[in-house]
Amino acid sequence: MVLQTLVLNCKKISKLLIETGIVGINLEDSDKKNNIIFPIELQCERINVIKKVGAQTGIPIFLNVRTDVYFRERILRVKKKNIMKS
Repeated sequence: MVLQTLVLNCKKISKLLIETGIVGINLEDSDKKNNIIFPIELQCERINVIKKVGAQTGIPIFLNVRTDVYFRERILRVKKKNIMKS
């Protein structure tokens, strides 16, 4: 329910922002209050919602979205594995 609320809020807020004239959004990857990174599926859904709102209004929206946090764990495992090999 909380995750669905985030998506609905994203839709409402992006629509309001577009109506005020913005052309770009910085989409955060985490909940700053709880210091929790959103699941990648939720982040993808939020991106799609904003793109759809932009398409419906006829205004292409620029999205600035970090992706490195979703690969950090994998990168650290690869680095650790490479260090152990040497």
